[in-house]
Amino acid sequence: MAEVVASAARSRSTNRPITSKPRGKALTWLADNSVRIVGGLVVAYLFLPVVVIVLFSFNKPIGKFNFVWKGFSLEAWRHPFAEPGLGQAMVVSLKVAALSTLIAVVLGTLIAVALVRYRFRGQGLIDVFLVLPLTTPEVVMGSSLLTLFLDLDQPLGFRTIVMSHIMFQVAFVALT
Repeated sequence: MAEVVASAARSRSTNRPITSKPRGKALTWLADNSVRIVGGLVVAYLFLPVVVIVLFSFNKPIGKFNFVWKGFSLEAWRHPFAEPGLGQAMVVSLKVAALSTLIAVVLGTLIAVALVRYRFRGQGLIDVFLVLPLTTPEVVMGSSLLTLFLDLDQPLGFRTIVMSHIMFQVAFVALT
């Protein structure tokens, strides 16, 4: 028995993979890393607007508009909350984020536990409704929710913003 195993091991070690054409090292490296390269280029393309915005935050504009580079300046970063209402807007954003995340985590966790542990009629429909917010563009979802709130005569404000964020976040929590 040991001789058969040794013989098989020897015959396997002499087998070489069949290749159609020999490739150079650069071409082999490119073929092995092509997905990483394309993925890196896609990520760079997606981050390009963020880089442009950060770059233009150091611009010294003349007037209100900041479309053309005039010169380097740290003026915008010297007093970031000097603009009236900017500090209050940040506080409201943090409150919306904290409250909607807390509620979405609780609701999404309960939905996920129910979907995993139990089988019930309409489970497929709930799965579709969970994927729907992830596949719908945010602009479409925002305008749809605005139309819904206006049709229901809901006063727009903090409550409707939190409800909209919860609806969007629950899908991420439940599916994760």
